[in-house]
Amino acid sequence: MEIQFLRQIIGWDGIKPNRSKIDCVQKWPVPQSTKDICHFFGLVCYFDSFLPQLAQHAEVLNHLTRKDCDKQFPKWAPYHQHAFDSIKDFVVSMDCLTTIDHNNPRDNYIYVTCDASKINTSMVLFFGPSWELAQPMAFDSKSLKGPKLHYPTHKKEMLAIVCALCKWQMICR
Repeated sequence: MEIQFLRQIIGWDGIKPNRSKIDCVQKWPVPQSTKDICHFFGLVCYFDSFLPQLAQHAEVLNHLTRKDCDKQFPKWAPYHQHAFDSIKDFVVSMDCLTTIDHNNPRDNYIYVTCDASKINTSMVLFFGPSWELAQPMAFDSKSLKGPKLHYPTHKKEMLAIVCALCKWQMICR
């Protein structure tokens, strides 16, 4: 049995995004302007809780949303097309998310993992009886901008931890 609630499908196996939104992403035409890319990101960000490392996949196209690109949109290069296609493939291949089992709270635990790279941070929230058997509940990723790009690795990792705990503080309590 499944039910649609707040644009998501909730069933016994967990939470899935609405299939019609996935179809919209699959059929999205190649962007011709900064506004087109922003619209595409608006749709893709609907799935951000289902997609690990979305920011890493979107980094190439993020550069096309700057103000200088709005006046003179750059030529669409093969690496732009590759990034665009990989985001679309990424959305199509996403997994179902699990939910917290409130009936057996003592038998299950919440786990948070974080990682950082040169350009982004990523976080995953898991739930299960052990680390090895835990299933994902949510994903999040953020692109690093400005001075944060120059942080040393340990500060980027700590930033990822802080972002995860702030985002999921109600669940992690």
